[in-house]
Amino acid sequence: GIAACECFGYTGEQGVMMDRRALLRMAIAVISLGSMAVSVRAEVEELDPEDAFRVSATRIGSKTIEVVFMVAPGYQLYRDRLSFQMDHPDVTVMGIDLPEPLEKFDPALGERVWVYAERFTARVRLSGANVGARLIVSMQGCAVDLGICFPSMEKAFNVPPI
Repeated sequence: GIAACECFGYTGEQGVMMDRRALLRMAIAVISLGSMAVSVRAEVEELDPEDAFRVSATRIGSKTIEVVFMVAPGYQLYRDRLSFQMDHPDVTVMGIDLPEPLEKFDPALGERVWVYAERFTARVRLSGANVGARLIVSMQGCAVDLGICFPSMEKAFNVPPI
């Protein structure tokens, strides 16, 4: 049978059942608190710049490359720190079409800045030959919620001719 105990003011089998229920509730509470701590830690955890700022490039015409930036929540890229270059002598960047950025006051810099804080697409307009080349994208961004700015980084993309 069930051992008798005096638990939470109950005796005998009733006390054992109350004890098991109390332990189960405490275990659920501990597990819930543990998962909350993990999710809070994940919200403020620093991402690697490669994960915070994902970039892809696709040639969509003989004179146009589409560059898609995926900016993680809580992170931002500075518009004035974006640059695009081709590494082929017969192809040059003629212009960049960017969406309207967000204007913010940056207390660390003490000035207004223009940033992208979510997914956006840039169109790189080219002149010259329709040949395969590499597009080099330079960028700099910050983890806003963490107060961390990353050094400038470059990503290179092979873009075949169309």
